[in-house]
Amino acid sequence: MRSSFHLTQKFIGFILLTSILPLLAVGISSYRVSSRTVQTEAIEYTAELVGQQREYLELQLKQIESLITNISGVDAILDALGEGSAWEDAYANLATQARIGYILSGYTSLEGLVSIDIFTAKGNRYHVGDTLNLSNVRNQLKHRLFLQALAQDRQVAWVGIEDNVNASSSAAKVVTAAKVIYTASPQAQRSEPTAMILVNYSVDYLYQHFQQIQLRQGAYLLVIDAQNRIIYHPDRQLLGQPIHSALAALMHQDQGTFIQAVDGQDMLMTYARSPMSGWVVINMLPVKTLMAPVAAIRRTTLLALGLSFSVLLAAAWVVSVRVVQPIRQLTRRFEQFQQGGSGWNRPLPVQGKDEIAELILWFNAFLETLAARQQAEVALAQAKEVAETANQAKTRFLANISHELRTPLNAILGFMQVLGSDPHTTSSQRESLAIINQNGEHLIDLINDVLDISKIEAGKVTLQEQVVDFDGLLKSLMDLIKPTAQNKGLEMVCDRTYESTFDPRLPFSISNQPPLPRYIKTDEGKLRQILTNLLSNAIKFTETGRVTFRIRALPLAPKPAVPAFAASDLPLWQLHFEVEDTGFGIAAAELATLFEPFVQTASGRRSQQGTGLGLSISARLAKIMQGEITVSSTVGVGTCFTLDLPVQEAQAVMTTAASPQAVALLNQQQAQRVLVVDDARLNRRILVKILGDLGFEVQEAENGLEAIALWQQWSPHLILMDLQMPVMDGSEATQVIRQKERTLTQEIRLAIPTSSAVPAPANCPSTVIIAVTAHAFEEDRQQAIAAGFDDFLSKPLRRNLLLEKIAEHLQVQYCYREVETRT
Repeated sequence: MRSSFHLTQKFIGFILLTSILPLLAVGISSYRVSSRTVQTEAIEYTAELVGQQREYLELQLKQIESLITNISGVDAILDALGEGSAWEDAYANLATQARIGYILSGYTSLEGLVSIDIFTAKGNRYHVGDTLNLSNVRNQLKHRLFLQALAQDRQVAWVGIEDNVNASSSAAKVVTAAKVIYTASPQAQRSEPTAMILVNYSVDYLYQHFQQIQLRQGAYLLVIDAQNRIIYHPDRQLLGQPIHSALAALMHQDQGTFIQAVDGQDMLMTYARSPMSGWVVINMLPVKTLMAPVAAIRRTTLLALGLSFSVLLAAAWVVSVRVVQPIRQLTRRFEQFQQGGSGWNRPLPVQGKDEIAELILWFNAFLETLAARQQAEVALAQAKEVAETANQAKTRFLANISHELRTPLNAILGFMQVLGSDPHTTSSQRESLAIINQNGEHLIDLINDVLDISKIEAGKVTLQEQVVDFDGLLKSLMDLIKPTAQNKGLEMVCDRTYESTFDPRLPFSISNQPPLPRYIKTDEGKLRQILTNLLSNAIKFTETGRVTFRIRALPLAPKPAVPAFAASDLPLWQLHFEVEDTGFGIAAAELATLFEPFVQTASGRRSQQGTGLGLSISARLAKIMQGEITVSSTVGVGTCFTLDLPVQEAQAVMTTAASPQAVALLNQQQAQRVLVVDDARLNRRILVKILGDLGFEVQEAENGLEAIALWQQWSPHLILMDLQMPVMDGSEATQVIRQKERTLTQEIRLAIPTSSAVPAPANCPSTVIIAVTAHAFEEDRQQAIAAGFDDFLSKPLRRNLLLEKIAEHLQVQYCYREVETRT
């Protein structure tokens, strides 16, 4: 047993020795003090460094464990793992993978994931990751990982550095975590292993992190897993190799420091082991570098002589009893706290009334504060998790609604464009088609604006200012809204003239109402959305009477503090809009929450119309445009919404009365073959009709497998590929085609002798593949391009844009005719 006075005895012995040999003591004490100082500083620094890096690793691992836990905790995924025939349903497979991807989208701060795989006991597999080639799996490795995960019972097994179980992945070496999923077996009346979740993490992200750490000269960091294999080393050739067994034997504790010869050089090695994964972070510091400043420090120790040896001897016992012991208690308590042991928050006993007792009192107070803070952090984390779950549910809802609406709209607007391009269509029919197109485009704009609600909340929405024909904007709004009002028997009034009046909200009176500016500079889409929403709501919640739309423009003094209005000679205007109805009215108690998302008034709930998003989006868009929406209402009388918006007058822009429309391919062009791939027959018919009428050779397929077969037999110049299809989706089919193209190129190169005068081709001609999908998010476009597509089109398809993309990629030219358009 170690004596409690061991430190004191060493101190007394050192003082006696220096009193007998003072000259020798000066040199010895100088060296010892300086070396200990340097070593202490180095140990403290390296201990803090490895502790911080261990915390960094544990933070990454905790996020991965949380991800695994979330995936294994979703009932829908667990149900899918236990089913049999459902795995053969491609839609169910895609839906389950989508759930995994949906969970993964919540971990935006977790970078470096290579792949997530779920292997079931029935031999099925789900995969989300950097490769879609799932055919090449290292089965022996998979079986070994399953046994390791099974040994961890129901916990996550941190396997460490391993070969990638996906042999086709670009990441050959990965950090692997595995967990076995158990489900209850009614027959065995116990839980049985059903599947294994396998997460692969890129070592490249570890290198990016550790290589940024500034270390002393000659020092470097080393990270090993629980099996003593190297996860990080400055020499990447050592990745995955085991460290020497003698070195591993020295690191038998959770943390420590020792000196060991490595490659013929003494190294100060400080390590910290993660209790979570068993990984060890090691700092290797050359002793030669550490002891370089000792000589300078030793010279300064000559000034330390002068203390009285008798006073030190007398004080040694007092220090030991009154100071050392309490400090030792504090040290042990801090160790308990750092190691996560129980009992760290128990208060220490207080003896006496001196400074040490006061220190213990303050330490006990610190423990109470720390315990309270941890409780608060737990509550905050729970609240954050609830908020993130709600936000993810909202995003998923909006994405699904967008997809479901865009799919039928593609058929409606597509056939409308086919009819519009028909030369036999009469002028009256074109006007009707123009109305259909206007309303369809408006619906698409609404879908896009609803999707932007998340961007608005995140502060990522930016203004797209342009010169707007204000008169034309108002006219198009009335053309859109007036038929709806007439169908309900309402009078729709658009009042653009005012009498002389004085508005107490404005700093000046108006003797003569100025005319509205013809052209203004603003974000037309956002202004149109706000006004359309206010007018639509007025009509929606009015049964009898009228809806009045008033507009006026008031001169506005420039505001130098507002950067949105650049210096210009053209005047600034305060546009003032009023939308007044004779509807149900809104109670005063509901006005406070009127502009909050997903909130409906009593009249809205009574009419069973609306989603509760329109006013919230409009108010936030108005604020972004430096405007403001206000409301006044009387129950049973009606409601009046006002929009005040600052704009700048703009110069008139030239418009054309006709727009060219492609009607055929120019003569003397090579025949162009186009393959249309879509599981929806109506979507294929639209594209076949449009392209066939222009002179393209068109064939069609309803899934990825048929598309690959036709590509091999027919060699199309361009493929219009839908992304979401049964049997085989568009992304997988595109990757198969790209792989076959690369294989063909390699075969051609090998077939040409090296001595041949004919140069080997760099690449065989590549088929142009354009993704066509009802998903319209920017990340969908990025994923399509990364999967091998040449371009991206979102549904509903615009005829002109489609033909522009084809002309861009195939270098074709069209014959045009002028089509009348209303301006």
